[in-house]
Parts: sequence; structure tokens; C-alpha cells
Amino acid sequence: MQLIGVPPRETVLCRYGASRLLVRGPKRALDQPYVAFLGGAETFAKEIARPFPAVLERELGVTCVNLAAVCAGPDAYMGDPALLAVAAGARVKVVQLSGAHMLSNRFYSVHPRRNDRFVKASAQMRQQFAGVDFTDFAFVGHMVGQLAQDNPAGFALLRTELETAWQARMRRLLEVLGPPVVLLWVERPRPGGACPSEGWNDPLFITPTLLAPVLRHAAGLVRISPALPEGHAQLDQRAHHQIAEALLPNLQPHMPAAGT
Repeated sequence: MQLIGVPPRETVLCRYGASRLLVRGPKRALDQPYVAFLGGAETFAKEIARPFPAVLERELGVTCVNLAAVCAGPDAYMGDPALLAVAAGARVKVVQLSGAHMLSNRFYSVHPRRNDRFVKASAQMRQQFAGVDFTDFAFVGHMVGQLAQDNPAGFALLRTELETAWQARMRRLLEVLGPPVVLLWVERPRPGGACPSEGWNDPLFITPTLLAPVLRHAAGLVRISPALPEGHAQLDQRAHHQIAEALLPNLQPHMPAAGT
């Protein structure tokens, strides 16, 4: 796979049909077989001229529709029937795994489209973490990290809730999308200072054990820790080529036969 260095440009955004979610453009025609990509920041790739869906389009010879949105998790897609319909119509779907903290649950709610944004703590959350001023938190990643540091016992209960909710939401998402779905696990260290708990990687709380019940409903899993530019936590163009190379053999069997 040839690495083509194209300088970053201003990211084009678009909407499909009645969807309320702004996704990575340019908008693509859907009248021929296509592959759909759902995900968050890595798939959206704001600073990258040719994110891995665009790289794969060249390799597969099939339209690759980037339906990623900034900080989108299962809640963003499950709350957008119009975009789910576009994704469900794809020949194969690629779903990037998001952290288990980026969804509404019995302890707190997140923004319906920017799933990294903390909205409100429930009565159960306030009781479990009495004395915490939740107005201090704008982002759920910051919040769960701080709670893990200050109240490990309470956080253990919260993490169990997040994991249970994530499994249920992901199974439902795959059910709505329909087969085949390839899961993409892009693992990378958390940016320095972003979380007070050592050893936490993105996506937060995702482990093989947590993923196992979801994987039974998928056509495959690609797990990759792409090389990062020295001194940076964000993926560069070379990392996107690495992801494309890893995904390619999982997508090729689902491509239309020549002449069809």
C-alpha cells in the first residue's frame, strides 16, 4: 500500500438525509455498493487529509463512506435513525470502538451527539459520590479519572455500570446495523495529564473480556496500536495507512464480485 503524503486541509463536514449528526465529508453518493465507517475522533481524523476510509477506497475500488463524527459513541448513532439507515445499507460496516465512559447510564448522562461531554449526574451518582461538585466537570473522561483517584470503591461500582451499559448498547447497535460488521479497536495511550489513573489507554475500559459478548455478533475484529509521531498523542497520515492495511484483508471478502 503506497503512502501518499497529502498535506492536511480544512475538514469538510456533511449530513445525510434527515440526520442531525455532522460527519466527515465530502458527501458520497449511495447508489452503488459502499462500505460505511462509524467512529469517533480517529475515524473522523480532523487533521488528516486522507483518513483510513479514503485510503481503503483506493485499495478496495468501492465507495467508502466516512460516517464518523467528533466524539461519537454508540449513543450518537443510536439516537440518529437517519444515519443508522445509511450505515445499515452498506455492504459491510466498520465500527470503531469508543470508550465505555462515553454513553448515558444510570449514573450520568452525556450529550446526545458529543458523547464525551458530561451533562448531568443522577441521584444515584450523587449519593454514591456525596460531596462531589459535578459542575466542575465538562468531560466524562476527566470526571471518571478524578472519581477513580478520589473514591476507588465508588468508582469500581461506576465502572461495572459503564461496562454493562456499553455491552448492551454495542450489541443493540450491531443488531440495528445488521451483518457484516467489522469492529476496529484503535488502542493508544491517554494524552499526558488527561487522566490521573496510570495505565489507562484509549478507548477507556475496553478489554478483551468486555468485548467478548459483543464480538460474537461481529464478523471480525481488528485491534491495532498504530505508531504515533514522536511527542504526539494524535494519529498522523502514516498511522492511518497502518490502520487501512490492517483492515484491508477483513473487508476484501465482503466486496462485490467483478462485474456485479
